[in-house]
Amino acid sequence: MKGKTGSPIIDLTMDNLKEILYAHPAFKILRAAYKQKKLLHLQHIAGSFRAFVSSYIAEKFNRPLLYLARDLDSAERMYDDLRQLCPERKVVFLPSVEFEPYDSNPPSPSQL
Repeated sequence: MKGKTGSPIIDLTMDNLKEILYAHPAFKILRAAYKQKKLLHLQHIAGSFRAFVSSYIAEKFNRPLLYLARDLDSAERMYDDLRQLCPERKVVFLPSVEFEPYDSNPPSPSQL
């Protein structure tokens, strides 16, 4: 099948794309380090690629994953990305509860 420009159309599903990305050597290094129980500090991972790395860890090692975001917008984006990348896994969004330690009105138990 060809597109409007005459170039072939590549039909990729999310699973196909994940399979291609997960075959990259960097993911093999990540898997080897995880299996050796090495401490991993991942830096300079931008945008939705964080969700790809997180979904890889959750899927390949069949482990729960806790992702802490620095702000509400980042947390919501990660939540949305993980729901798309891991539809078979339970993804939960836990928004922060804002209160001061010495506030006279503590948060209700339903917020904790």
